Amino acid sequence: NKWIKVGYLELRAGKPDIFVANSSAAPGWDLLVIVLRGRAAVRGVSEKVTCFSESLGKLEMMKLPSNGEKFEFSCKSCKSGSMNGGDSADEMATTLLVVKSSLPHTFDYFFDPHKVELAEKDGEW
Repeated sequence: NKWIKVGYLELRAGKPDIFVANSSAAPGWDLLVIVLRGRAAVRGVSEKVTCFSESLGKLEMMKLPSNGEKFEFSCKSCKSGSMNGGDSADEMATTLLVVKSSLPHTFDYFFDPHKVELAEKDGEW
């Protein structure tokens, strides 16, 4: 049983992708989408989120709600004359990093590499 899966997706003009977190096919999974290159247009396609519309740029992210709502991600930088200076590689595709996680929400994920040293100095360890 894996707790985390990481992958990437290239969005191309006219080929949007639908993402859904915690679907019946994958219950208990959270989904985080990060734009690595280009721009992405996001819109809600499920009944409860049809009013949702957002634009994400490089290094912006969106955690999808884990209630099974569907969101469509499409390439916003796939048109010629894009806002990023006309770099043809950026105009062709938007790259998304997709992180799927089933980590328990009750865990304390705080990490401090100096925690042991500080505790030893305080005599609490």
